[in-house]
Order: sequence, then structure tokens, then C-alpha cells
Amino acid sequence: MHPLEGVSRWTNPDQPDAYIVIGTSAASKGRSSLQCRQCKETTALISNAAVVEERDRLLTWYRPTPMSACRTPGCENQGRDVVEAPEAYQRFGRTDTGSPRYRCRVCRRTFSSCRSVTHRLRQPEKTLEVYRYLINRVAMRRLCEIADIRPATLYQRIELIHERCRAFAAFHERPLLAGKLLGNVHIATDRQEHLLNWASAIDRRQSVLMATASAEGKSGYILAQHVNFDPDADPFACDLAAREAGDPDLHVGFRRFARLWLPHERLDASPSGDREAELTTHEDFRPASRGTPVHENIAMAAHFQVLRRLLAGADHIQFSLDREPGIERTCLLTFADRIRRGSLDAFLVRINKTLTVNAKRAALWEAEAALARERTNHPGRSDVEVLFAMLAARYRVAVQNIPRPRDRWIVHPYPAINEPERASVCLTDNGQRETGRLLQGYARASLRSIDRYFMQIRRKIHLLERPIHSSSADGRAFYGYSAYSALVVIRLLDIFRVTYNFHLTGKQKTTPAQRLGLTDRVWTLDEILAFEGG
Repeated sequence: MHPLEGVSRWTNPDQPDAYIVIGTSAASKGRSSLQCRQCKETTALISNAAVVEERDRLLTWYRPTPMSACRTPGCENQGRDVVEAPEAYQRFGRTDTGSPRYRCRVCRRTFSSCRSVTHRLRQPEKTLEVYRYLINRVAMRRLCEIADIRPATLYQRIELIHERCRAFAAFHERPLLAGKLLGNVHIATDRQEHLLNWASAIDRRQSVLMATASAEGKSGYILAQHVNFDPDADPFACDLAAREAGDPDLHVGFRRFARLWLPHERLDASPSGDREAELTTHEDFRPASRGTPVHENIAMAAHFQVLRRLLAGADHIQFSLDREPGIERTCLLTFADRIRRGSLDAFLVRINKTLTVNAKRAALWEAEAALARERTNHPGRSDVEVLFAMLAARYRVAVQNIPRPRDRWIVHPYPAINEPERASVCLTDNGQRETGRLLQGYARASLRSIDRYFMQIRRKIHLLERPIHSSSADGRAFYGYSAYSALVVIRLLDIFRVTYNFHLTGKQKTTPAQRLGLTDRVWTLDEILAFEGG
């Protein structure tokens, strides 16, 4: 059965018996699945409540940061910003440092508004210096030596930079949530793995974080980036509450704490063939000491739910998806209504990442030779027209020889050197799509925009460079400059996403945010830090 057909039945209330639940026995260890009665294909059963809970947590990124608000517990004005609700407060002079003071009209308590987020720092100029070093491949210990600061000061400045970047990006990205018109967009989605070093010689198990990110193809703008980790959830308190709620005796999709990966799940887990089950049962996997991991399928589903909100103003969406487990099904289920209306197409992209540089160049030369022969056979046509004709010919052959649309992998006639042997298959080809539209989708299907961003992360953030696997460490990965804290990784990824979108320029001397229409200029690092509009 084609995935699109499964999406239609899943979301159709008129066919409630289209699926049956399997894996309800004790041997399944709580991992149930839905099986299609027609084709017998299965999909994992997850908690909708957990997805919504994680989506709402991720959407807090876009909330305004209350810079001046009543702090009295229980007051009805608590957390209401002066800018958003000026009628709730009255001016009440200034402090000795010149900051404006306000009085709450309900509880009559006073509070002050900071003139600057750095006005209490002894060396505010160090913040910009730390920011520059963080995004230019300087190791943490080396950064402390160059900037002449203590490690505690470094992490305090990272927290400050992260908060400023969050407020800056939230202010500029709120128009997307409000339905900003985007026209036709091409989104590339992939995941990147980050390993955390072991914290002590006693416990040498690793923590693995998965960062899911989506980039707009034409502009290169990173729309969203989410890590499967909740730094505010206490793993032991949540585990205790889950046991009291009876979660260990329930199937995963029906648990109260289905969103989080808790210690009792590792003890009860068994290999079931999926990536996360193998990860959670690996003896070298170490749960985080602060914060709690989020199940990968829940984190991925929440990521696409956030994208759904951000892309509400798009006329047509094309997804290019990497062949990561679960990405394609999650995307199809999230955007099922758009797929049925014909305003979204999804393509799975395959790239041969094992080729050497010489092999990539040889493949490119072969493609150029084939293009030259086609130019001779079609004089007067442009290169774009020739490539499109080659793609159309390959598609016709695939239609004739492969009856199932899901299996029609089309190799691009002219792949780039960074995407050797690129091939794609349309996941939304239900036989009713126009051939010209499908061919345009095959021509655009690419992961170049998101792969470039991931490459920049590895190259520019020293803390997130690929670790080294050594035989002396019994196969464990260790890198002396890698992070020990998941919270630091999350903050650095958020900082770099904002920097990449609004500060770093390409060959056209414009930023991704400019090309997407979210801003009209290049922002400097000190302007991002000093931004007060969030």
C-alpha cells in the first residue's frame, strides 16, 4: 500500500476499522503498532497527547520574553509585560542607576525595568568576545584563556547569549506563525547526531542527542531545529510520578509520561528492530544527569507540528526527506490534509555517501559527458531543457517497468559533487499528480540546504565536532573537546541557528533571513545581543 493511502485511512473518521492494534501481549514490552487490514503494513503507535505536549514546549521559543513584569506570586499581573499590558501598571520614578520603576495596580508592589540586559555585568564587552569565539571554532578551555575569564563566567555568558538570540529570532519569526505569505517553498529535513562524553571514569556510558532540522531550499533559512531533550524535566521525579501513575504496566502510546524516556523504560526495554529500542538497551548508553531525553518519534512528530504552524502561509510545500527512520511517515501523517488537497508533495532522497572525492569527480565527469551527448542530440535547447528531457525519459522508463509508485527511484541526470548518485522517489504520487509537476519535484529534490548547515555546525562549533572512535576505548567514542552537558549543546545549536540565519552571508552577500523576507539587512553580532524587541 502506498503511504498516501495509509494517511487517508488514518485520518478518515468514516473508516475507523481500517487498522488493527498489534503487539498487545506482554512480550511486546509496551511497543504496540497499527497494522493496515489491506496491505498488512505497520506503523508505531504513539501518544497524541505526548506529541502535543512536546509541540507546546517547543512553541514557547516564540513567546515574548517579559523584560518588565510583576513578579509577585499569585498576582493576576504576574508575568504580564509592561509593553503588552501598560494599563496594568503605573510609572513610579527611576532607580539610582536610571532604570524606570513601575508599580503594579493590583498588588501595589514595585519593580524596575533594566536599561540593558548587560548593565549588571562587570565586563559586558566580554559577552561579544565570547560570542565571536563560540562560532569560530575555538575550544572552550582555549576560549577561557584567550578571553581571560573563568569557566563559570563562560557558561553564564553562553546562557545570556542564548537568551538574547532566542528573543531576537522569536521576534523575527513570529510573522511565520501569523501566516506570513511564503508562496511555494521547498523544505529539506534531516537529523544530526551529537554524542556527549562520559562525565567520570566510573560511568563511561555515552549520551546521544538527535537534532532534527529543516531548511528552506531557496533561501537556506533554517526554519526549525529541535533536539530530543527536555532540560527542565527531572528524570527521577518524572520516573517516580510515572511509576505512581502505573506507566510501566501500560503500552507506550497510553502512558501519562509517554513523551519522556525514563529510567524504568531502559530496564524494561527489549530489542524490537527499531533504532531507539536498540539505543536504549545498549549497555554503554548513559541517561542524562540533568534533564530528560524525549523519545525520538515524539520529538520528530513535534518538529513537524511546529513546521506545520510556521508554513501555514505557504501556497505549496515540497519536502525533501532524508532516509532516517520514521521521517517519511511522520511527515505524511502531519500534513495529510495538505496532501489530499494537492498542496504538498514529499520526496525521499538517497545519496551515496561512501564515495571518495575522486569517485565523486569521476561521476560528475560522466554526467557532464552524458549532458554533452544530449546537447548534440537536441541542438537549440538550453541545458535546463536538456536536463529536464533526460529526467522525463528516466521517469517514463520507471513508470513502464515499476508498477508501484513507491519504488520508482529516479536518479538525477546531473547530481552535484556534494550529492553523488542522488536519487529520489515521490511519496505522494497517487496516480493523480500531473507529470510535469512530478518532474519538477524530482528535479528540485535535494538535501543540499540542510547538509550545508550541518556541515557548518561541525566546522564552526568546536564543541560539536565529530568524535573519534578508538579501538583502545573498546569502540567508545571520545573527543577531548566534546560537551558533557546536553543543555550546553542545545544552547550552542540555538545560538548558531540564529547566527546562521541572520548574520552569516553567502556569495550574494545576503543572509538566509534576507532571502526569505524576514529582514532587510545583515545583523551584526553586537546588534543581536543588544536587540530589545523580543
